[in-house]
Amino acid sequence: MCCQACGGQSASNAATSTSGGAINEGTGGRPASSGGLASSGGLTSVGGTAGTGSFVADRGCSSNADCAAGDVCLRYSPDGPGECREPVVPATSCTTPNGGDQCCSSADCKNGSCFAIVTAAGPVCGLGGYRTANNCLADLCQADADCPAGQLCRPPGFGAVRECLPAACRTDSDCTAGPGGACIAFGDRCCSRDGIGGGSQVYRRKQLACVYPSDGCQRDEDCPSSHYCVVVAGRARCADKCE
Repeated sequence: MCCQACGGQSASNAATSTSGGAINEGTGGRPASSGGLASSGGLTSVGGTAGTGSFVADRGCSSNADCAAGDVCLRYSPDGPGECREPVVPATSCTTPNGGDQCCSSADCKNGSCFAIVTAAGPVCGLGGYRTANNCLADLCQADADCPAGQLCRPPGFGAVRECLPAACRTDSDCTAGPGGACIAFGDRCCSRDGIGGGSQVYRRKQLACVYPSDGCQRDEDCPSSHYCVVVAGRARCADKCE
């Protein structure tokens, strides 16, 4: 059993690993609202709070002053969306000997640095709780050129290491499919493929997507009852299924 606060970090500020099944956010309640129906990507999509063309995107923070004490404002690009994050720092010790830690400090790592990583004990979005253990981690990219087309190399600070992230946009100016387009950070949460409260769970990976006042959403809560906020062809909108 791994400790919950290895290397001097609590589970709340330790790095998270989606490959191991860690999920930062779950889905919440979905208030009823109305919107026009449209077909997109095999899903029935609807306008959420934007059914009257009034959806307003949350572009996140602009500076550290927008964040809680101890957090910093990180931007995906100089003019892109921002998120308040607690700085992730390398671990400096192992709390429990032989408790599954790969390292006790970065000096134990041949490559990269030692971080306390929170992972799900079972499958992504499944039950089974979480565990924390120190692991040696190194950056997976250094620049956008290291990533596949349509992805960016996540700037430093968003996690323990830099990695490629799907990105349909980098700034609002990239969102030109309709008036008022905005580039937002989307995802990093689960939903049920077969309906609310049951069925197989789907993990929606963090990515940058475009939203528009006509049909935009950022969270499931922005959508009508029994609908989800999904990204189809780089555009976040409400749909009756989570894919």
